[in-house]
Amino acid sequence: MHHKFINLCGHQLLLWFASSVLIVFFITSNVLAEWVSSEGRYFIDRKTTRDEACNIALEEAKQNALKKIVGENLKSNQLEVCTDNENKSRCTLYQNTFNYVEGGYINEIKNKKEEILQSVPEKECLITIDAFVKEYDEKPDVNFTLEANLNQKPRLYDGKKISITGEVMQKSYITVLGWYPDSDKENYYQIFPNQYDENNLVEKSFNIPSKNNTKYKLMTKFPKDFPQDETYEFFVIVASKKKLDILSKQNIIDFNKRLSRLGRSNWEMKRLGYTIMRD
Repeated sequence: MHHKFINLCGHQLLLWFASSVLIVFFITSNVLAEWVSSEGRYFIDRKTTRDEACNIALEEAKQNALKKIVGENLKSNQLEVCTDNENKSRCTLYQNTFNYVEGGYINEIKNKKEEILQSVPEKECLITIDAFVKEYDEKPDVNFTLEANLNQKPRLYDGKKISITGEVMQKSYITVLGWYPDSDKENYYQIFPNQYDENNLVEKSFNIPSKNNTKYKLMTKFPKDFPQDETYEFFVIVASKKKLDILSKQNIIDFNKRLSRLGRSNWEMKRLGYTIMRD
C-alpha cells in the first residue's frame, strides 16, 4: 500500500454509484431512501484494459443509480491533473469518480456483476449493481462556500514538496484527506489536522501546512513496486461548521454516511488531483 508521509526531523506521521425496478423503499422524516438497479458501460480497446473499462463502468453505474433517486443535477469535477495526460481511460475514471449528483449519496452496493460484451469493433464492459441511495435531509447552504488550490503544478516528481491554500466564507473546521486509488480505492487517509498541526478552525483563508509551521512538510512519495511510471493521488478538502473528527484511515462509504449525519448545510467539499512521476 502506498502511504503519504509527513516528515519531521526524522520522524514520520502516517497520512492518508439501468433498470427501473425498485426493490425496497422507505421514507423517514420526508427523506427518500431506495434500493435501485443500475448499469454502466465502457469500451475496451488498445489503450484501455479490461480493469480500467470495468472501473469506469462501475462509476457510471453509481451515477446512474444516484440520478434515479435525486435527479440529473450532475456536478462535474474537471481535474487539472488530466490536462496533459495521454491515458484517457484513467482520467475518465478519476473524473467520473469525483462527479456526483447533488442531493444524495450511495449508502451501500450489492449484487455487483461484470460482463464482457462482444461489441463492434471493440469489446465492452457492462457492470450492473443494486445500490441503496439516500437523499440528503436538507439543501446545501448557498452562503457556505469553500475554495482550495494546489500551490504547485499538478504533475510532480517523487520527493517534491506540496501544499494547499484555500478560503472559506464562514468560520470553518478544515479537514484534508488523501485518496490513493492506485493502491487503495476504498479508503481515505487523514492528512490534516495532525499531531504537528492540530488547530483546523479557520476564519477565512488557510494554508496546509499552516503558515509559519516548520514542524512538518507534505512530500510526494512514489509507491513502492508500482509498475507504471506515474501515479494519481487526490486531496479531499472538507469545510464544516461543526468539528469533524477523522480516523487515520476512513472507509469512503462510511465517511459519506458521516457527512449525511452532519447535515448537508453544514459542509462543503473540494477535490484536488495531482500526478507523481517516477524520478
